[in-house]
Parts: sequence; C-alpha cells; structure tokens
Amino acid sequence: PGVPIDAIVRYDVDARGNLSHPVVLLSEHDIVAGHTISSIGYITDLTFAHNAAGQLLTTLVFGAGGLSGHPAIVLDGVVLAEHGTPSPIPDRNWIVSQADPVALNAQGDYAFRTRIEAGVGNGFDVIVHNGAIVAIEGTPVPGVPNSTITRLHAPRLADDGTLLYLVEWSQGPLVTRQGFIVNDHLAVATLATQIEGETLA
Repeated sequence: PGVPIDAIVRYDVDARGNLSHPVVLLSEHDIVAGHTISSIGYITDLTFAHNAAGQLLTTLVFGAGGLSGHPAIVLDGVVLAEHGTPSPIPDRNWIVSQADPVALNAQGDYAFRTRIEAGVGNGFDVIVHNGAIVAIEGTPVPGVPNSTITRLHAPRLADDGTLLYLVEWSQGPLVTRQGFIVNDHLAVATLATQIEGETLA
C-alpha cells in the first residue's frame, strides 16, 4: 500500500438514500493553477463549500512542506487569494490561513473572510464578496458614527445573492458591540435592536 494522502471526495445520494461511487475532486499533489497542493488544509463546514452545479470553493496549501506552504483560497481551480501575494488594496498582501471561512451559493456567488497586511501586527480582517473587498477591520461600521470594526466573522450567502456576516466594533474606549451586516447595511445590533420590547445586550 502507498502513503495515505488527503483528498476531497464527493458522493451523490439518490432518492432512496443510496450513495454513488466516490468522485475525487481534489487531492494532495494535484496541480492547481500551476501550484502543487501540499495539503488540503483544515476541511470543516466553514472552510469548504460545494454547490449542486459542482463548483468547489475551499482553502488549500501550495508548495512543499505540508501545512508550512502557502495557503490559498481556490474556486474551481482559480486562485482567489494566496498568502503573500497582492490583494486589491495597494501595498497590502493577502495573509491567508487554511482555516479561513468561505461561502458559495447555488448561483456561483462566493464570499470569504481572510486578512490583509496592515503594516503592523497580524493584519486586518476583510470580507471579500465576488472579488471585491466589502468590509475591512479598522474602518467604520455602515451607518454607525464614531465606530471602528475590530473583528469580522464568517460570511454566509443566500441563493439570491444576499450576503450576511457578523461584525464586532468599538464605539468609544469602553464600549464593544456586535451586529449583523446584510449586504451593505447594519440589520441587527446590540444596544440598539429591540425584540418584543427588549434591547439586545
């Protein structure tokens, strides 16, 4: 027997619940966009997305050395973001992790959270939606004066293209708040939104 390798495998299920023969979508040592996959990374319900059309969005690690290589976010063989390469923001390279969360809907729209260089520290969280950076740590929350985004969480996509993600922000030195962004507006927020007369804490 050979040395075991990691792979992403798809099984189809028929109306009776029977599994089809497995189809290997990706495996270690495959070539993607000219890069050799050294590791599939950490496959979880957040770092892997697959739709009925057969599209696959996931994090991979390129280069020799297993998880010590260059993490990348890949959609159907197209590299969307690779650690150490330029992001859409000038002079700010991607800081990609194999644990970065991704989302893919039935129409092929995609989103992911990763990081970009910030000049100091560990970089800034960003949300990317269909190739555009739509949220950046350190910037204001839409519609919230004097706010600064401190953390961005895993995005989710509906099949109609609606984007949802949780954001945390500071509003003054002692106030930390959370809320859900839907597309480009704040839909729910702690210390503001009321449900049945009660304000979210």
